[in-house]
Parts: sequence; structure tokens; C-alpha cells
Amino acid sequence: MIVDPNPVDLKCGGDKAGQQFIYPIRVLDILAIESKGKYKEIHLRNDVIPKDGGEPKSKLVFSQEGIDFEKLIFKIQRRGDHLIRIHKSWCINIYHYSFTDKNLFNLKDTFQTQTNKNIHNIPAGSIFDKELYHKRMFEIKKLKEEARKAQQMVEQGREIRQKLAEMGLLD
Repeated sequence: MIVDPNPVDLKCGGDKAGQQFIYPIRVLDILAIESKGKYKEIHLRNDVIPKDGGEPKSKLVFSQEGIDFEKLIFKIQRRGDHLIRIHKSWCINIYHYSFTDKNLFNLKDTFQTQTNKNIHNIPAGSIFDKELYHKRMFEIKKLKEEARKAQQMVEQGREIRQKLAEMGLLD
């Protein structure tokens, strides 16, 4: 689906050295991803539980040989543009951040917590593609408009159905 693709399974570290669990990750649950060289920290809006059970986590540590930052982003979203690289070390989910005129991405208040303070404000770097970002924001705005129109049509349909029921014209 264009807005919420199917989850992907990622093997991420556990609380102990060498421990790995498989987590089902939805693109819409990702707030940001920070590359720390070999390790990538995936910050989530909701806790996720490993497939085989275990402690829920809102920050996962991904480290897999042969998968660099770009390959990880592709693995999660395929050819989508939900996650956009804004800095050599940062990738954000465009649904959860707003872009300021000071070249800064701000996490929407809804998702800000005490535990994720380090992702509340992330500066854009030279790698950031403003054209792609604005194109995606335009597409998202169009999707919102279409969704709003569809909701209005559903409401009108309910009203018409109610009137027809009141008139005794429905079985």
C-alpha cells in the first residue's frame, strides 16, 4: 500500500551481547533512523515485540554485515519515499516531522517523549534532497484531500441511507 506498506522483519540486537531477535517493523512506526557506523538505531513511535516474544522496545539496534544505511532504508521501504535521508547519519519519516525554514526537522509533538529527546530536532545536511521532500509533501497533501473528499461522500451516503430508511424505502 502506498501509505502503509506491509511490515518487514528485521533482525535486531537484544539486551545481551550477541543476542538477536526478529522484529516486525512497519514504515509508519518508524520515526527516525540514526546511523552510528556499523550500528543503526531505529526509533519507533510504538513499542514493538519480537516475533518469538520478549520485551517490547521503542528503539532497536540494527547491525547486519553487508547492509549499510542505504540498503537498510531500501530493505524497510523498498522503492518508497516515506523515509528520507536528510543527513549522512540521519533518516526521518516524513509523516512524523515538519521542516522549518532553519533547515531543521522537528518531530511532531504527538510523538515527543522524554526517552526520545535526541530525535526531537534533527538538522538537514548537504545530502538532503529538498526537491524530493517537497514532491512527497505535495503527494501527501493530495492524498489527504482525496481522503477528506471520500469521508464527505461516505457521510453523505449515510445521511441519504438514513432518509431512505425513514421513508421506508430500504428493506
